[in-house]
Amino acid sequence: MKKPKKNIKKIAKVSPKPEKINLPKIKVIGIGGGGGSIVGEIAKIFSKKRGLGAKKIDFVVANVDSQAILAAPQKVKKFCFGQKTTFGLGCGMDPEIGERAAKLALEQIKKMLSDADLCIFVSCFGGGTGSGATPVFSQLAQSLNSLSIGIFTMPFKFEGHKRQEIAKNAVQKTESFLNGIVIIPNQKIFQVIDQKTPLKEALSSLNKILAQTLGDLVETVYDPGIINLDFADFKTIFKNRGEMAFLDSEVSFGKDRAKTALEKILKNPLLDYKFEDAHSFIFNIISDDNLTMKETEEISRTIYQFNPRARIIFGVSRNSSMKNKIKILLLALASPKNKIIAEKKSKIKEVEKEANKEIEKEAGKKLFKKEKTPAKPQKKEKLKKEEKKESQEKPSLSKTPSISQKLRVRRNGLDLHKIMKESEEALLKEEEQWEVPAFLRKK
Repeated sequence: MKKPKKNIKKIAKVSPKPEKINLPKIKVIGIGGGGGSIVGEIAKIFSKKRGLGAKKIDFVVANVDSQAILAAPQKVKKFCFGQKTTFGLGCGMDPEIGERAAKLALEQIKKMLSDADLCIFVSCFGGGTGSGATPVFSQLAQSLNSLSIGIFTMPFKFEGHKRQEIAKNAVQKTESFLNGIVIIPNQKIFQVIDQKTPLKEALSSLNKILAQTLGDLVETVYDPGIINLDFADFKTIFKNRGEMAFLDSEVSFGKDRAKTALEKILKNPLLDYKFEDAHSFIFNIISDDNLTMKETEEISRTIYQFNPRARIIFGVSRNSSMKNKIKILLLALASPKNKIIAEKKSKIKEVEKEANKEIEKEAGKKLFKKEKTPAKPQKKEKLKKEEKKESQEKPSLSKTPSISQKLRVRRNGLDLHKIMKESEEALLKEEEQWEVPAFLRKK
């Protein structure tokens, strides 16, 4: 006899679909000839890397010079603007032309930036396009509520005072629109290259340093870690505008690899930065499976000691290719405006203090300038005889020091005023006694 079939409903196993990872869109934009050259180098280096963010990052070269645009590497997107202003030529070291060209292309620039969560603007200040157009690009990024960082190089000293002035003005116009600013003086490059290095090779070495650092920053944002740093962490510390930023990454190996890598960062010759002024630190440690807790603690403690009150966010990432090596990426932010204001106030107080001293000194000279002028050598003996005769005639007055004697030891106007008042009161009392007849004087 066949057993009756049980009416069993098959329950289909439903596996939950993995949530879609929303990666931030990053745009690295080189503005002008110098900025475009740096971004081209970054694009070449980053093209060899593979990761979650490989398709989420755009490298853009923006210029008014058509020839410079055509010479840009294939790995970058090309954005040509200002054709009606420059007719495909450069700005001729005139930032006003660069600014005008960018303002005429506002809609195109806005469209290009519209889908970016993070904009990194790279410019070599001191020329026309980068110095004039970068403030316009930065202002549009702010209007779109995009997080924005500026990496700007300053001219060499041998390029002249005019370029230096243009570069400083460009920084002042741009800083209020950006969340963070990294300033790199080109002059510092002589501290990391040999004096005989050709100019082109020297500039390329600077580009490679920037490319490597930015590549590590992008990897930190995109690649998951053991202790993960994500885009929200960067947004947390980039709350204000015009923050002075320090950004660097270094690699080391060996017994003291953590200490050595951190020392390289803290002694970076390309950047002048006081870590004691930083209010926020974000750093990432990348190594293989051999990373120890002691190394992590050593790095964190050193950074913490700069400013215990600072906001500190850190991450740890594993990379199997980093055999016996350790890489540290450090981003620090400081608000120099408060410090500058405090320094100015202290300087004003010092100037006011010195000015008050001078005023008191001058006032003392004018009010109490009753001191006798030095006598000539021929009249010294005659004056001594007259003083002796006067002392014999009025013996009571000899007990009171003369005004000139007291004035010789004066130190400031207030002391002089007190001495003069006491002397005058003493003299008045003496004179009153001489004017009163002898039989009326009190004995």
